Amino acid sequence: MHVSKVGKIAETPITALLESCNKFLVTGTVHVQAQGFEGQLKLRAGAVEEVTFAGLSDRQAMAKLRALMTGTYQLTQRLPDLSRELSSSVSFVGSLSDVSVIDLMRHCEANALTCVIEITSKANQGEIRYRVGEIQGVSYNGDQDDERIGDILAMEGARFAVRSVPLDVSVEGWPIARRVARGSSGIEALYQKDVSAEQALPVQKDAQNHKAALRSIPKFELVEPSAFVLGSARLCALLAWAAAGYFTYLATM
Repeated sequence: MHVSKVGKIAETPITALLESCNKFLVTGTVHVQAQGFEGQLKLRAGAVEEVTFAGLSDRQAMAKLRALMTGTYQLTQRLPDLSRELSSSVSFVGSLSDVSVIDLMRHCEANALTCVIEITSKANQGEIRYRVGEIQGVSYNGDQDDERIGDILAMEGARFAVRSVPLDVSVEGWPIARRVARGSSGIEALYQKDVSAEQALPVQKDAQNHKAALRSIPKFELVEPSAFVLGSARLCALLAWAAAGYFTYLATM
């Protein structure tokens, strides 16, 4: 299932929640209600892009949120649309007559998305799998082969869907990605390991231990959006290869 988790700050401090979101590369929002105020954090690939709380923003708001001992939060997975704004959904669809496959690939890279681009026509189906903005695999009609990206680019009259990878949430509020069998394709092939008991950060309900747990967690700093743009050598190589094949195909028509 996709993340939509309501939790108590007394059980899972905001800093601990963000540490877990960072570990599992969550893209979405955290809505906070505490001390009669409301706030929101926007996450992209696990890093805080924007934060507001009690009329404050950025680092001042983050400091207030980290200091909270009571209140509630709601973690919701979101996917940025082509305008790069976080949408209200975990997927978006459209036609290749309005946007190209290359534009979709650049969108996934620029926003460091962990997702699957699905391209479907009457006769064929292609998939491009991403993890944190990097291509993890390509398939065309079930054939797992990066070089089939040329066939995907040549698909005509097709529709697309960009879908984020579903995450499960444990009892404590830690985002945990679903395990799948080796060899699975499509969106289920993108997964991460569960958090082990040894890796889980200590969260205590007792106020004194609660503060100690917060001190033991590294401070969560704001990350500039530009930090999400990752290396694209593989993408460039694939696109160059696909473009050469596509123009060769056109020349033979």
